[in-house]
This record gives sequence, C-alpha cells and structure tokens, in this order.
Amino acid sequence: MAFENLPSDWSTRPLDDVTLCHDVVDLCVSFQDRASSSMLTLYADEHDVPIGAPVLVAGVEWGCASAERREAVDLMTGMGPPAVLFGISSRTPIPEPTAQRWLEEAERACRAAEVRLLGFYSVDMEGIRQLSAVPSS
Repeated sequence: MAFENLPSDWSTRPLDDVTLCHDVVDLCVSFQDRASSSMLTLYADEHDVPIGAPVLVAGVEWGCASAERREAVDLMTGMGPPAVLFGISSRTPIPEPTAQRWLEEAERACRAAEVRLLGFYSVDMEGIRQLSAVPSS
C-alpha cells in the first residue's frame, strides 16, 4: 500500500507532488471502494491543500453514455471548489479509451467551472494509473 508512506501532515500539504497525490488516492480509495466502481472527488483550496472529506460515489457505470458522464462530473465540479482531484476505480483495470473519456469530461467540466484539475487517476485492485499531469507549484 502506497498510502503507508504518507507523511502524518499530508492533509495540510498542497497536492502538487505526484508521489503525494498517488499516495492520497491510494488512501482514499479502499479495496471495497474499488470493488464498488467508485468515483473519488477530493476538493482543495486555492493553495491546492485538501479541504473537507473525500467524496466517493459507488456503483458508477464507467461505460455509460456521454450525457451521464457529463452530469456526474458537472455535479462534482459545480460545488465551486478552487481545485479538485478525481479518481475512477474498478475491481479490474478500466479500459484506456473509457478512462480517457472520463478524463476529457473532467477537463471540460473544470474549464467550464473555472476549477483547477489537480489530477485524474484510474484505480483498480492492482494499482493506480495517473492519467493527467499534476500541476506544478
């Protein structure tokens, strides 16, 4: 587990470090969440420091129609945070084209809502793939 490497003050650090983001996603998306096809949304402040509790929505159908993807991502970015980090999870790896469609939708929604996208990850029982760059500070 990568989250075992997290510093004790991880929740006060900006999410601008690739290793930190990877470990935070690993902590936030448990094996049960992965088995439940959950979407992680972690909000951050204007300094990219996590705020509030992570939001996990289970039972997401990753192969859904584009309108459903748009609705889900718009809802999560529409909360008005300065920045957001996303993770999509499944028991087995999400096919690359499907994960890319979700990433593109997240990028679109963040631009529309003027929210910085801090990272986008695909998570399964075997590991975590970073699909977008983490902004540098």
